[in-house]
Amino acid sequence: MKMSAAFAEAGYDVTLLNSASRKTEPIPGSIYEFYGVPQTFRYETLPFHRHRLSVFRYAYAAARFARRGNFDLIYGRDINALTGMATAGLPVGIELHGPAYSQKKSKHWIYRRFFHGENCRAVVAISDALKDILAGQGIPPQKLLVAHDGADRQPAPVYRTPPGGRLRVGYVGHLYKGRGVDIIFAMAEALPEHDFVIIGGRAEDIAYWRERIPAGGNVEMLGFVPPAATVELRAGCDVLLAPYQRELEIYGSKTNTSAYMSPLKIFEYMSAGRAIIVSDLPVLREVLTEENALLVPPDDAGAWIGALRKLAADQDLREGLGRRGYDDFNHHYSWQQRAVELGENLKNLL
Repeated sequence: MKMSAAFAEAGYDVTLLNSASRKTEPIPGSIYEFYGVPQTFRYETLPFHRHRLSVFRYAYAAARFARRGNFDLIYGRDINALTGMATAGLPVGIELHGPAYSQKKSKHWIYRRFFHGENCRAVVAISDALKDILAGQGIPPQKLLVAHDGADRQPAPVYRTPPGGRLRVGYVGHLYKGRGVDIIFAMAEALPEHDFVIIGGRAEDIAYWRERIPAGGNVEMLGFVPPAATVELRAGCDVLLAPYQRELEIYGSKTNTSAYMSPLKIFEYMSAGRAIIVSDLPVLREVLTEENALLVPPDDAGAWIGALRKLAADQDLREGLGRRGYDDFNHHYSWQQRAVELGENLKNLL
């Protein structure tokens, strides 16, 4: 949704195609309002019924839809739908958030033909580390592009002096394996003079961690909130945490993504202009450095506690890191900037 809005803002005529399953959770109200985007592009859905041939039926239906639309380029992440479109003779670009051949081995020959076929014009990786992995898997180098994830631009940050020096420390995101919730709890237990707020998570994960909240009463778990509502919550914090671990899973997969990820959270934090404490992982150094964040070992709770103490004692440091992160974000990592640069690169490959 965000990239569709950004492409539309950049002057492209955009239609976003999505699958609609009977099991999909309904979104209250308008999907545009839910994601906080203007209604500047078309949003269409195709039915997706889960059965043995569902993937092939959906790919066929998506290809038929695309052929009727007379699009210059179809760009997306659904490799099955894009394979169907490319097979139908349509020019496509695919954005990958993981290795090219992470699916069932029985499908590898299909995807290999897709990646090497003339109708697959571009393969976009979300990090330089992932680009290197894809090149090692044999993806044609002339098709490879890098576009880190992004976030919406926000107004210039306004800073406050925390009453009594009591910081509001925030985390926004999922709570499953590798997200470092135990690190946050260790910080809260060691630093009762500060308040911690955790935003997001599935119901079962929230229930699991609520049973383990430190007894100090300085941790608040808000649960899931609509994406559009998280902007104000991030802005209401003094420090934001990204304690990614070396073993990191994403929803619906057991694959460890810590070597090549490009987390939305990082860019959303930067857009808020708040000081960030983040795990010192090589792929995150593609975006964050000592100039715009505090980078600490992922699993060293003492280092995280020390980093927060350092920020609590130095308001100039907090605000300086936040401003530099905000400026770096506006110059390089907004959805709008991403759409302009990616759009130009894709046009060059048509």
